[in-house]
Amino acid sequence: MIGLDTNILLRFLLKDDAAQTDKVTALFENLSDTAPGYISCITLMECTWFLRHRIKLKREQIVEAISDLLDSADLILEDERVIEEALGIMVRTNAEFADVFIALRNRDAGCVTTKTFDAQAAKTIPGMELL
Repeated sequence: MIGLDTNILLRFLLKDDAAQTDKVTALFENLSDTAPGYISCITLMECTWFLRHRIKLKREQIVEAISDLLDSADLILEDERVIEEALGIMVRTNAEFADVFIALRNRDAGCVTTKTFDAQAAKTIPGMELL
């Protein structure tokens, strides 16, 4: 298994730097179900934040990008079940991936609630409460 950093994942998704994209493409072509790439929760969170706030992708594009990663037989995403649940909530609400993912991970860690100053998140995400 090979860990993938955020900048590798971003080059794979954006293909915005020819030289780096060529290297990432070669790396991804050598991944397999017996030697997969690994995307940690931290990497995924950083990547989705960057795509949403720096690149200004729409929520629907974020859902599609993460879904494509989940569908790859050559990639393992940490906490895939929670990621899939977060995507489902995103589709049904106007919540952001990071907010939903944080609330779900906290729930799974045994938290009874996740306190936030984000009124929209508290209103739409199960387990989030406004402080």
